[in-house]
Amino acid sequence: MLEAERIRKESLTRLINLTVRTTFNGSIYEQIFGLPMEPPLFLLENLYMDKSQTEFEKSLLQPRVLIRYLDDYFALWSHGKEDLDEFLNFINQLDERIKFTMEVEEDERPHFLDIEVMRSKGSLLRRLYRRIHMQE
Repeated sequence: MLEAERIRKESLTRLINLTVRTTFNGSIYEQIFGLPMEPPLFLLENLYMDKSQTEFEKSLLQPRVLIRYLDDYFALWSHGKEDLDEFLNFINQLDERIKFTMEVEEDERPHFLDIEVMRSKGSLLRRLYRRIHMQE
């Protein structure tokens, strides 16, 4: 191994270790699985999720639309609920460290992050969506 490669690997290891450890109220916490979805290491996480997304293409049935932002996905599915459940099972078997869940739209207006998506004349429209939180 070249000296420069060894130094880069050591620097990357040090950077990762700095990023996965944090202090809160005088206690030290270490993230033991995965990487934080924030700078500077979110780029590595993003590359890993991109690799996972290419694995989705091995499924016979595909979403009509698949959009990813970091580790959140938005999909439009047109093959029926049973096939959707099968697809979810398929992608959950691709990597034991990544498990996907799904929310199925109920009001013809699915939400993705802080966006409400609406269908109109064959197009998708979007607007800012704010969840209403009930106060106790």
